[in-house]
Amino acid sequence: MNRITIYIAALVWLLITTSMANAASDHDDKVNSEGEALFAQHCRSCHTGFLGSTAPSPQVLKKFPPNSILHALTTGVMRTQGYSLSGQQRRAIAEYVTGRKLDTDLAGSSVGQCSEPLKLNPELDKWNGWGASATNQSYQANSSGITADNVQHLSLAWAFGFKDSYSAWAPPVSFGGFIFVGSQAGLFYALDAQTGCTVWQFSAKAGVRAGANVAAVTLERNGVSTTQYRVLFGDLSGNLYALNAQSGELLWQIELDDHPKARITGTPLLHQDRVYVPMSSWSTVGGEHSQGCCMFRGSLSSVDIKTGQVIWKTYTIPEEPKPLGLVSRDGHDLYGPSGSAIWSPPVLDEKRQLIYTGTGNSYTGEAINSDSILALNLSHGNIVWSQQLTPNDIWVPGCKNTDQKGCQLKKGPNFDIGSPPMLVSLSNEKDLVIVGQKSG
Repeated sequence: MNRITIYIAALVWLLITTSMANAASDHDDKVNSEGEALFAQHCRSCHTGFLGSTAPSPQVLKKFPPNSILHALTTGVMRTQGYSLSGQQRRAIAEYVTGRKLDTDLAGSSVGQCSEPLKLNPELDKWNGWGASATNQSYQANSSGITADNVQHLSLAWAFGFKDSYSAWAPPVSFGGFIFVGSQAGLFYALDAQTGCTVWQFSAKAGVRAGANVAAVTLERNGVSTTQYRVLFGDLSGNLYALNAQSGELLWQIELDDHPKARITGTPLLHQDRVYVPMSSWSTVGGEHSQGCCMFRGSLSSVDIKTGQVIWKTYTIPEEPKPLGLVSRDGHDLYGPSGSAIWSPPVLDEKRQLIYTGTGNSYTGEAINSDSILALNLSHGNIVWSQQLTPNDIWVPGCKNTDQKGCQLKKGPNFDIGSPPMLVSLSNEKDLVIVGQKSG
């Protein structure tokens, strides 16, 4: 190699390394800027550094390792504030307040990626949605070959770890040879059921706690009909997504509730060309939620699978919240009635064209339809009947005594209907809606 060749090689290497350093610097500046803006929007009002503040000052936060901040926002003391943030946003805050980068990227890792393209095969056995059927019975015929005699011989085939997650919330769905599952960090994955390798991944706007449903959609183009499979799921900011199940491409996304604490925790129910989505929230009378508290009402929405259009939306509490003449412990007005969130998946009664769903406690005001089973008309969403299991269950967390401001409301036992109802047919041709309650 002559001297000119060496000089050229050195120059090329210098250009490459300089370009890489500039790109890394640009990335760091972008993350730092995003983290600063997010901290100002979500954190600075409490983390002021003023004397008497109960929240650590920015100077104290800077002494923590970034993983500790990330843990606090994901499942620790700041999880309520962190739930409405995406995994990337929580990372940006953690890196900004500590001034240090996290060890690994959240998305885009080549580790665990499938080495070759895999094709969805809808003919394979499936476990779709919450309970494998619209009745929520979680029963599957023995096509898998697993019996009481051979179950003891099962062994681990593969394991998959969720980045930036300290809990595994969402139930996985099996369809077409793929496993679809969301994570606490807001990443939604398609995995190969045989090997566990990652077929694709998608970054939602917030964590994913509920399960998914895969739907077949018929598309017409130039007189030719094709079938596209779409995976539908919700996140902890009240967003509903439809992705191409084969590729992970975002087809549409809608925000079903604009309340800042709205979240989807129950797996949406799939029926024909619609998906029925329950809505819950983090809105309570505790100090961190007191501004404008409490305006949230639980709801069930019917959404067109093909277009993402909302067909109907029914609130569990019909009337809008009004001022109660009470104030929170930091002086904000309290509104009501509020609450009656829907935490769990609804159940379909096709014979009667009804959907049954369970609700949670009231946050404030008269507990209308709280701790109840509701029956809604499948077509237009009207409440046909309701059965309340625990009246006047107004749950007021953060209130240590009744003399405290914002704690004048009677505290109930917090007996939400957290588990999904089931529809069961008896031998005498009667049908029952069976539900478990937190009362035990």
